[in-house]
Amino acid sequence: ADGKVDFITGFSYFNEDSSSPRESLINAFGSSNYANNATGGAANGNQWGCNDSLGVPCAGAVRRLRRTGDSATLQESTAYGLFANTTIHFGERVNLTLGVRESHDEKVFSSEVFRSDNFIPQFGESTIVSAEDDWSATDYRGTVDFNVTDDFMLYVTSSRAFRSGTFSVPGPVCNNPGPVCTTFHRRPQPALVPPETLLNDELGFRSEWFDGRLRFNATYYEMEYTDRQGASAVADASTTTGFRIDLVNQGDVDLWGSEIEAMFAVTERFTIEGATGRANFEMSNPCINNGPYLFPPPMDREHSLSGRYELPRPTGNFTFSLSYTKTGPMQTHPGGFTPEELASLTCFATPQAAVFPSTFVDSRYEVPSYNLANLAVRYAPNDGKWTGSLFVNNLTDEVYANNAQSFGRGFWTQGGPPGAVGLSAAPRQAIADYRGRPREYGITFQYNFF
Repeated sequence: ADGKVDFITGFSYFNEDSSSPRESLINAFGSSNYANNATGGAANGNQWGCNDSLGVPCAGAVRRLRRTGDSATLQESTAYGLFANTTIHFGERVNLTLGVRESHDEKVFSSEVFRSDNFIPQFGESTIVSAEDDWSATDYRGTVDFNVTDDFMLYVTSSRAFRSGTFSVPGPVCNNPGPVCTTFHRRPQPALVPPETLLNDELGFRSEWFDGRLRFNATYYEMEYTDRQGASAVADASTTTGFRIDLVNQGDVDLWGSEIEAMFAVTERFTIEGATGRANFEMSNPCINNGPYLFPPPMDREHSLSGRYELPRPTGNFTFSLSYTKTGPMQTHPGGFTPEELASLTCFATPQAAVFPSTFVDSRYEVPSYNLANLAVRYAPNDGKWTGSLFVNNLTDEVYANNAQSFGRGFWTQGGPPGAVGLSAAPRQAIADYRGRPREYGITFQYNFF
């Protein structure tokens, strides 16, 4: 009434059918540099997929490739949402914003695995497992902002968010456990990954100084994840590597950090901007995460600084800009556990339970921090018909990676980490860096026809 209350409400509906069409992996078997008695094969045997000890006949003159992982999946997701949001204005200084959302999600999932060199159906040519479930949740958001002056505003906010549960599919289990399955594989029912909830608390301020020439903002936040969903390696004897990547419940995670940004108009033509941010986290149970590092990780720290200078000329305007960014290091894997880290942990039920995640320590890799500087010059004539720019990216020709992946012994040892015996026991890794672009020059031209 009289502009003191703003109110909005609505309803949402979402439906999606997603599928992974039938596909399989074709590979050569037995060509590793390392023999592995647990799964057969000889060093540099180059047997092209056949292996008598694994039940893949080698008789005859024809050699063939192995076909594994022959499967297809289907999932239907339906979501309903009802939301309402209101802002109450207490005079000109204080605003209270309250929001609520009621959600209901449904999922139907099925997975079919076909006969292949690492799967024998109990009946017929394939085995299907399926599951369905639904989840409901109430999310909220509350914010109070207080305009101390016309140029300085304090705010505090608290919110709750919800992500529906999902399913993960355990690997097939041979009916007669052992190095070789000679009967059939049983498929356990899909495992439920519980819903994820996030509580977020945030406080900060927004400010302008010196008649708007200086803008300075700061934020501090704390996030509490309950049953965080994340990708993690789980043991699977039916796969070539001895494990597979599943979406699992990684337990509770606390995340906190800060962000600061500023802009200063030194003169009417020269402007400087900067920003910095830091984040940290703590996991309640690193054991189910297969390591002490959160994946995907938050950005540990990042700093940026840029300047812009405008030079007006009789025929048009030049704009010179220079930017600098420093990006902190980033972990690329949960990390496994070193012996020292294992000694300080109490979350493994038995010493045997710690063996599997410990072998991933050679997949641990941290992308180093890097610095980037970019330069650009732009010209725009007074009539606005066209613009031209000259740019130099990565001015210092920095050699850097913005992501990477370390392939540890699980990728090189037939049968995965549990099969790391003898010559296969030694840690090893191959690092794949996703390199950023080197120094790059360029010219752009834009013409406005209308």
